[in-house]
Amino acid sequence: MTTEVLAHGARRKELGQRVRKLRQRKKQSLRSFAAEIGVSAATMSAIENGHTGVNVDRLELIASELGVSPGALLTLEGLPQIVL
Repeated sequence: MTTEVLAHGARRKELGQRVRKLRQRKKQSLRSFAAEIGVSAATMSAIENGHTGVNVDRLELIASELGVSPGALLTLEGLPQIVL
């Protein structure tokens, strides 16, 4: 059984916005990013739009692909300056 890291809509939306901004900074399409972490483009879109949360394993995959720590995605600490 997997447990979502972010259960509340507002927190999921914040995480999704951070992921999207960092992915866009890498100039990587949603489709190619999703393929890199092994999810569908629809799932990645749902994450970025805050419609679904992520479990710890997926959070680690996303963070690794973006070149940041999982904790940084959750707290903004250690992230490059981004405007949400």
